[in-house]
Amino acid sequence: MSTNRLSLLVCFATLLAAVIVFLPGMSGGFIYDDYTNILSNDFVRIDSLNPENLAAAATSGRAGPSGRPISMLSFAVNHAFAGSKPMAYKITNLVIHGINTMLVFWLVSLLMQTPALKSESFARGISVPALVALAFAVHPANISVVLYVVQRMTSLASLFVLAACCIYVAGRLRQLRGQPGTLGMLTAVSVMTVIGVFTKEIGALVPFLLLAIEFALLGFKTPAATDRRWLQLFYLGTVIVPLGFAVIYILTHPDWLPTSYGLRPYDLIERLLTELRVTWIYVFQVLLPAPSSFSIYHDDLVISRGMLTPATTLLSLAGWLAVIAASWHWRKSFPLLLFAVCWFWAGNLLESTFLPLLPMQDHRTYLPMIGLLVCLVAGLRAVVSRVELTKAASAVTAGWLLLLSLVGFIRAEQWSDPLTLAQSETANNPGSALAQYELARIMLGLDGVAPDLKFADQAIVHLQRATTLDPSFNLGLFGELRLDLFAHRTPDPAMVEELKHRMGTQPFHPMNIAALDNLIGCMRSNNCDADPQVMMSLYDAALSNDKMDDFTRAHLLRTLAVYYANEFNDLEAGMRITREIMGEYPQEYSFRANLIRMLIAAGDQQQALAEIAATREMLKSRSLTDLDLPIYFRQLDEIERSMAAN
Repeated sequence: MSTNRLSLLVCFATLLAAVIVFLPGMSGGFIYDDYTNILSNDFVRIDSLNPENLAAAATSGRAGPSGRPISMLSFAVNHAFAGSKPMAYKITNLVIHGINTMLVFWLVSLLMQTPALKSESFARGISVPALVALAFAVHPANISVVLYVVQRMTSLASLFVLAACCIYVAGRLRQLRGQPGTLGMLTAVSVMTVIGVFTKEIGALVPFLLLAIEFALLGFKTPAATDRRWLQLFYLGTVIVPLGFAVIYILTHPDWLPTSYGLRPYDLIERLLTELRVTWIYVFQVLLPAPSSFSIYHDDLVISRGMLTPATTLLSLAGWLAVIAASWHWRKSFPLLLFAVCWFWAGNLLESTFLPLLPMQDHRTYLPMIGLLVCLVAGLRAVVSRVELTKAASAVTAGWLLLLSLVGFIRAEQWSDPLTLAQSETANNPGSALAQYELARIMLGLDGVAPDLKFADQAIVHLQRATTLDPSFNLGLFGELRLDLFAHRTPDPAMVEELKHRMGTQPFHPMNIAALDNLIGCMRSNNCDADPQVMMSLYDAALSNDKMDDFTRAHLLRTLAVYYANEFNDLEAGMRITREIMGEYPQEYSFRANLIRMLIAAGDQQQALAEIAATREMLKSRSLTDLDLPIYFRQLDEIERSMAAN
């Protein structure tokens, strides 16, 4: 059989294996961030693909500095064809993952042709690319990237990253053969990188991943001086200059990083220390996964407060230093170890270093795992080349791939519906307050205005567990309070006192404001009994919190203004509070929008129109890089149309 036909057969078998593994989870629903990014985003929920709808959807994102317009556009196209059916989104995600699997196959095939590897026995044929692609296709770490709809941002950005890497290595191999096309190759790579960045920020990792390939496998060798200069200019523009601007920005804004950690229960140094341990967890998740090692939530992860707290922090650092030393020592005899280390850390450069993100997320291994898989599979194939160990090494390889498939299948089954997933999350992570709360939320149907009391007793147990597990986590207490108000019960005074204590003394997270908003919404719909005394005591406690920054305090006052307007029908008090916070933050759109709505409710359409005009002028003065501007202008247009219709 020809190599091309064999490759096609391997690709088909690999994709079929991925479908079999992921199939149990395709019936699952939306979860967590899917709601804010897709279901609650009116600009994504379009019915036709006209340019206005597509532009509105592309600019409706709030995640990341770019808003990730290409990802948002893909969600809108999904909705235009299939509405809000979660399976349609998951099928699209699986198709993207399938394309990425084929790109992994192509990339590894190209890597086997590089000067550092082409003479190796394992580099002959397609066995290494095929096995790596199969491992990537069925890997349980990639379950959430496909079945957690919003993680399309990761897989779709990775598609452009992998395409850029394939184009680059193919172009560099042409260079080494003395063939033309360097400028075209670098142009195509740059285009893929830009598209990747506007899909998700990990697109910016392309030049660093390419450096990993160069450093370990290509050696920056070029047959012509002109090609060498083009490469130097490429890395100057994509690595040196951006890093220079980043350093200048940090030096001229020394408070930026420390301030950005304000809402996190750890600082920059503690996050960096924690990531030493987390990256080892990623390595074991990739190489020896177990169903219990994966989770949507890792809020029970112990933060490293120092090198010896916990002691595994120091051990993790020592482990990485040992691996780096070994990879350098064996860089000539087994360069794939150096490639694996460089690729893994290049892939984690954004999400596992200095940025104030959550310490751990399973989907972050999607790109970094490729280097580890190549190293492991090629290493096993190298052992196979020793005749006396052929059967043993082949059995180990087959057993490992079977392990990946079985764990992936088990994990996919856990995603088969939201309740099953939530139950598995609490089983896998009994110390996670978020997992406990999410299970209670699903049992009670808290996405809607009115909770479902059928499983109230069981749900309360999980709400109380969430409260006990994390002294800074208040959603469990808010869930109990909402249940009491909905069931026309007097809230437990001890529970209210505990919530007040936390609101007044713990670092104040914006989720508290969202929880207050949900309570107000429940009261406004007449599904929850109004209890002004309890609500006002919560606001008093929160406003006494000296750990709250001024901007968060202003947003808290915004919800208080809404409460006055809706619960007490005191529009004057609501507008007075809103105008006060507008005086401090005249550029904040949400405060102005609240005032406009209150003016309309008060019947003062003339003043409302004047405020709309003033808000438009304010928005025009804001930076054009503000990604929310199109959303705000559209919302003002809708308010005006609604006023005209009434």
